[in-house]
Amino acid sequence: MNNIVKNLHKLWSPEGWIHEYGGADIGYLTLSLHYLSDVSKTYLNEKDEWIDEIINFISHFFHLDGSVGSVYGSRGSSVIYPSGLFNAGYKEIDEFLMSSINDKKIPLPMDLDDTNFAPFINSLIRSYLIYGNVAPRNITLPIHQDKYLKIFNEAGLVIVKNGNKQTILDLNKCGLEAVFTNLSSKRGSLPAVSSPKRGDIFCALNSSFEVSEDTQITNISIASKFYKINTKPISSLSIVGSRLLMPVFILFPRILKYLKKFIVFKYFIPGKSLGEYSKIIKIQDFTVTSEQVYETPKNYGIIKDYKYHPIRMASQNYI
Repeated sequence: MNNIVKNLHKLWSPEGWIHEYGGADIGYLTLSLHYLSDVSKTYLNEKDEWIDEIINFISHFFHLDGSVGSVYGSRGSSVIYPSGLFNAGYKEIDEFLMSSINDKKIPLPMDLDDTNFAPFINSLIRSYLIYGNVAPRNITLPIHQDKYLKIFNEAGLVIVKNGNKQTILDLNKCGLEAVFTNLSSKRGSLPAVSSPKRGDIFCALNSSFEVSEDTQITNISIASKFYKINTKPISSLSIVGSRLLMPVFILFPRILKYLKKFIVFKYFIPGKSLGEYSKIIKIQDFTVTSEQVYETPKNYGIIKDYKYHPIRMASQNYI
C-alpha cells in the first residue's frame, strides 16, 4: 500500500485527476475512484480531499444528453464505474447516474468485453449496496448552469455551456470538439491527411497549446504536426495468445510489464511526422469559433471526418 500511495502522489494532478497514458481520462478516473474508496486514510491522509476534487473534476463531463465521458481525453473511455460516485452521496450526481443507467447512456454489462465486465459488475453491486444508505449532500452540476466556461489547463480540456448547447474541447488532440444537446451528441474528427500513392494516414496529434484570457475573449492557439498512425487492428491470434499466457503473466509480472511497453510502442505511439497543423479557437460570449490551417507535402490530401483515437484500449467507444 505504501508503494501504491507513493506512485499515486506522482500521478496526482491538483486539477482533480490521476494521470493515465498521456493525461486525464474520465472513464478510467471513475475506476480509480472506485478503488480509492477502499484505501485507508492511514496510508493516504488526503483521501477525502482527493475524492471531492475528483468528483468536482468529473462533474464537468456530465453531458446534456445524459451520457458521461466520451471519446475525448487520454484514452477516450466511455465506460463509467458508478460506485465511487454513488459513495460520495451527492444527490444530483446520484439522480443523473440512475437516469444514465436507465436510459442506457453509458455502457452496461451486456455491452462490455471480458476485461471490463468483472470490475464493472463489482462496481454495480457496490452501487446497489450503497445507494440510499449514504447521507445526501448537495452539489450543483455545471450542466445545470445556463452559461459557464471552465478550462483545465493541465488536462487540456475546455468545457463551454451556452444555453442548450455544451461543447467540450480536447486541446491535446488539436481542439477536437464534442458537442452535446438535450437530444443529441456529435463527436468531432481529428485533422488527417493521406498520400494517395502509399495509402498511409497521418493525424494531427501531440498538439501544444496556449490559452490567453481577458474579460471578454478567450483565445487558444494550437500547433501540431501530422503523425503516421497504425491503422491495423490487433490480430485475433494475438488476443487469444494474450489470454492463454495470463498464468505466465501472474507468475512473472515483469514479463507483462515489458509486453505492455512493447504493445504501446507498436500500436499506440505515433510514428514519423510530416507537415504542420495549426488552429485558433476563440471563445466569446460562450460561443466557440475556430480557424485551422493545413500545411502538407505535395500530393497529400485532407481526409474529412476521420474518426481516430491514438490510444485504443478495451474500454473505448462502446457508445
